[in-house]
Amino acid sequence: MAQRTKEEAISLLLQSAEKGATQPTLMYETYLSHNALKEYLTLLQEKGLLEYLDGEMKFRTTPKGLMYLGSQSGVGSGCSHQCKKCGVLYHCEQTICHDPFQHAVCRRCVQFFNNHSIMSEVPDAPHRLRQSLP
Repeated sequence: MAQRTKEEAISLLLQSAEKGATQPTLMYETYLSHNALKEYLTLLQEKGLLEYLDGEMKFRTTPKGLMYLGSQSGVGSGCSHQCKKCGVLYHCEQTICHDPFQHAVCRRCVQFFNNHSIMSEVPDAPHRLRQSLP
């Protein structure tokens, strides 16, 4: 998975916890390690963006956290999609999105794959592969 910014990880965590989620669920949905998740949970609870529900053993996004999410996503300026390569949520740059359930590749993955093409690193790879086969 591609490395994310702190803001992307926080947004993904808050989105995952909107309706309440356990710690393992948050780890699974955000692709964070246990240690990284604990750090983010502590930070978000200190800032008042996330609350822990003792009786349910779940974390839930607070109204303040929902406001943060709204400010991050630019409500009204587009919608979010999930990258089919790395799983990170990205925001649509169109003012009116024609396919709100689109799963495409985010800008970071496009840049990464353009810069790290296997064929550019090993130009004769297909030729070598054919020669090594019996």
